[in-house]
Amino acid sequence: MNDKVPPTEAAQQTKISSSQLEGAKVLPADDTLDNPCLVAKYLTRAGATVDVAGDGEEAVTMAQAGDYDVVLMDIQMPKLDGYEATAKLRNEGYERPIVTLTAYAMREEKGAVSPGWMQRLPHQAC
Repeated sequence: MNDKVPPTEAAQQTKISSSQLEGAKVLPADDTLDNPCLVAKYLTRAGATVDVAGDGEEAVTMAQAGDYDVVLMDIQMPKLDGYEATAKLRNEGYERPIVTLTAYAMREEKGAVSPGWMQRLPHQAC
């Protein structure tokens, strides 16, 4: 019997093969070292170029100056949190994808992201 939870339709739509990451420029924004290092390790193995922003202000500056395909935004960061950094980027015309990548997953926070403002990848059981 297969006890794995089948992926949701949304999760199926967000699957990306490693060949699609070849040459992609990704900006993880996180104030801890562990998460961006892990993300960078996997993304660079798949052929992506990864820069890391250590706080929300740095994420805004780097996203505006760089030609990133996607920003992976933590929610809780110093200087500007992920919400404030994303709002600043959107208000200044930044149209590239910004995806929530956070360990902070409180139920009340899940509804705080309005559609089109920041994308959220669904969590899928392994």
